[in-house]
Amino acid sequence: VEAVIIPPTKLARFERIKVILGAIEADSSADYLNEYSAIVDSLLTDKMISKDVHKNLINKYTELTN
Repeated sequence: VEAVIIPPTKLARFERIKVILGAIEADSSADYLNEYSAIVDSLLTDKMISKDVHKNLINKYTELTN
């Protein structure tokens, strides 16, 4: 089990989300699920995004990997 490092700021978290989504678009076999979901969940937990935005971000990852 590898530790997931959550960037400290909202901006840094969204930058990392963009990097992960870009990497998946380039190679759909890449597995960033643990890191991606941890970052997205942290945004919701810290009240930086709404439940709807959280759901949309999870759906975006799912679309790219299926």
